[in-house]
Amino acid sequence: MKEFVWKKLIILKDLISDDYIFWRIGELTKSGILEYKGKFGIMREMEVKITQKGIEYMSTDSEAISFWRSKETEKQFERDKINEAKNQGRMEERINIAKKLMDILDAEVIAEKTGLTVMQIKNLIN
Repeated sequence: MKEFVWKKLIILKDLISDDYIFWRIGELTKSGILEYKGKFGIMREMEVKITQKGIEYMSTDSEAISFWRSKETEKQFERDKINEAKNQGRMEERINIAKKLMDILDAEVIAEKTGLTVMQIKNLIN
C-alpha cells in the first residue's frame, strides 16, 4: 500500500520539523503532486492543494483518498458557513438602510437602491 505524505504528516506532526514539511512540500510540488499559493516557508501564508496528478496517485490508496475527501468536505462546510454569515450581514445592512430611508423615500425607490423587494420593504413598514 502506498504511503501518502499527508498521512505521515498527520501522524508525525509533533515529531517532524517545519523544515522537513516544507522540504517535502517542495519535492511534491516539483513532482506535480502538490501545488501551492502564497509565500513558501510560512505556513499561515501558504495554501497547499493536491493536483489532478496527486489525486490520481492517491486514488490507489483508499485510506488517503478518504482522508482527503473528508478534509475537502470540512473546508467546503467552513466556506459555506462564512458565506452564509456574510450574506446574512449584507441582508441586515440592507434592511437597516431601508429603515433609515422609509421616512423620505417610497418603497419602490428603496427597493431599487437596496436590492430588497418592494414586498420586503412594505413588511418593514408594518
